[in-house]
Amino acid sequence: MVLAQNSKTWKVEPQFSSLLDIPEGMEALLRPYLPDFQFDLFQLAEHSFDSLPGTPAGILILRVMKAERLAQLLNDSVWDETLIKQISQELLEALLRYILAADIDKDAFRSKLQELSDPQTKTSAMTLANQIRQEGRQEGRQEGRQEGRQEGTAGTLSRQVKRKFPTIADLVQPVLERLDEEQLLSFGEAILFMHSPEECLEWLNGK
Repeated sequence: MVLAQNSKTWKVEPQFSSLLDIPEGMEALLRPYLPDFQFDLFQLAEHSFDSLPGTPAGILILRVMKAERLAQLLNDSVWDETLIKQISQELLEALLRYILAADIDKDAFRSKLQELSDPQTKTSAMTLANQIRQEGRQEGRQEGRQEGRQEGTAGTLSRQVKRKFPTIADLVQPVLERLDEEQLLSFGEAILFMHSPEECLEWLNGK
């Protein structure tokens, strides 16, 4: 079974061998070693939101996948409360994370949560959405601190190179900016014992 998360219908033969581009003159040689079978192709583009089959969880997953390709993640079919009320909290959280990770209008997303009519569903969805946003802010702060530390370390080492080996300072700076924190610390220790610009460049080229 092949699930195609496509926005437009694909014209493709459901035979595995038809997908292979075998070089001219090699077919007789390679054919005995290639798997060949028919597959069932389920294309989301061939189905409307309402015609997607499955359990409530399966239907909602397929609707979200279809909507993502069509840039319609705020479509009412995705926010069908009769389905949402029948899925687990874990799946609801996974779907909300998927939706928030896409390029959607965050204000429209919050409005969509407010439109939910069932109090329990609305509370659960808003609680999970707030939790996800909070996690995103924490990750952003952590990444910012890490980047700040790396930029600060790289800048300090760049100035150190400029004082010790001024002729290669311009060559070294972009290399230092690509190193991670651990590599920068290692370079900071190593440069104390370097005696020539060539030795410094050799160390950096090894990274």
